[in-house]
Amino acid sequence: MNQISDLPNPLKILFQEYNQGQIESVGFRSFTLHAGESNSYRTLKSALIVPVSGRAIFSFEHEPFIAKRGLFLHGCPNKTLTISAMGEQDFRYINMYYENDCPLLFSHKLKNPEQTFSILDQILKLHPDADIRSQYQQEKLTEEFFAQIFADFQPEET
Repeated sequence: MNQISDLPNPLKILFQEYNQGQIESVGFRSFTLHAGESNSYRTLKSALIVPVSGRAIFSFEHEPFIAKRGLFLHGCPNKTLTISAMGEQDFRYINMYYENDCPLLFSHKLKNPEQTFSILDQILKLHPDADIRSQYQQEKLTEEFFAQIFADFQPEET
């Protein structure tokens, strides 16, 4: 499980698309799947999926990934996704959706999971129809989220 797609270094490919302005968030959403439950549906958008607690198996068609705290997954549109919570704990995760047809399916370790969770929690607390200041804050936090996802390509702070 957790095999990287046939494409060479999918995170690098995604980072290049981000730098070319081809990735822009269309929304964040938190989900909980109760222990032992499964859910299956056809994906409509690309997503960066960040597990917050518990464990699950994400199967995109026939490509399964273990989802757990400290990792993130990338999913693409037009795939049948089955999510199955594992163990006795509920599985909670946050998705950032975006429009893009890139067929990348992969998982990757977060460099700073606690910082990433903090950013996502702040984003989820913002009201979507908020004033201009809140909209600016969401844009800023979204950029910080991308910086965490692409931390492998960022210079180390000294």
